[in-house]
Amino acid sequence: MSKNILYILFIAFIATNCSQKEENATEKVVVTPVSDVLVGIGKIIPEQQIIQVAAQSSGVLQTIFKQENETFQKGEVLAVLSNDVEANEVEEAIFRSNIQNQEVKVAQATLAEYEAKFLNAQNLYNRLKSLYDKGAETKQNLENAETDFKSLQANITRLKSQLAIAQARLSSSNSNTSLYEAKLDKTKIIAPSDGKVLEWKIRPGEGIASQQTIAQIAPSGNTIVECEIDESLAFKVKIGQTVEVNYLGAADVVAKGKIYFLSEYLRKKSMFSEQSGEAEDRRVRVVKVMLENPQGLLFNAKVEVKISIK
Repeated sequence: MSKNILYILFIAFIATNCSQKEENATEKVVVTPVSDVLVGIGKIIPEQQIIQVAAQSSGVLQTIFKQENETFQKGEVLAVLSNDVEANEVEEAIFRSNIQNQEVKVAQATLAEYEAKFLNAQNLYNRLKSLYDKGAETKQNLENAETDFKSLQANITRLKSQLAIAQARLSSSNSNTSLYEAKLDKTKIIAPSDGKVLEWKIRPGEGIASQQTIAQIAPSGNTIVECEIDESLAFKVKIGQTVEVNYLGAADVVAKGKIYFLSEYLRKKSMFSEQSGEAEDRRVRVVKVMLENPQGLLFNAKVEVKISIK
């Protein structure tokens, strides 16, 4: 009798354990709902990209005219290198050009004077010859008129040569002036577009090399967010989808916008590949978002991009 009771209890224990295992197995099957929001990481930049401004010549930075956060217009001088030598060269070249210009004017005036005399001498010679042919003028007077006529003609040929030489000198002098002016312009940091100074990398008195980046500027225009979406989710993003943006680690939405650009190819992850252990061959799709009312946003700030994919 006791053996039967023990057997029944053993069978019940086994059945209970099997039932619990089945329940546990059932509990592990979780259905994950499909999200209507795709989250990516991006950074805030000008639509025309931040411009790295470089010096065209080496030298020492003398003066900064536009400080950080100040706006400027295209063509304005943002800063200038020490350029006393270049400025003197331009001044001397302009002086030489002015002298050459005066020489050309004198040569032109002299030539015009002789051309007028030549015309009168030619008319006189033709008139005397006509009279001589009629027997009303002497041969001596005709020969004198011919001598004057030919002498003035020779002088005009000479003066034309002198004028050509003076004009060539003026052209050469003007070319030298342009050359020195271009050399002087290379000491000036000229704004390539309207915009705002973000950062000066050097200060007055510091030396710089040719083509060295000395400042960062933000061109005027729209502000966007550029982000990278993993290739496994790249097909879900579309032009026109709405986006909310918040700074990393913060919940407040700082800007909204819409997707206006999607890259036509996948490239290597680059913008935010800072996490250790990431696959080197990971590819992403570049997404650009046009922001609405982006005032007060920080350029180059990393942000969380929430894309509505409904």
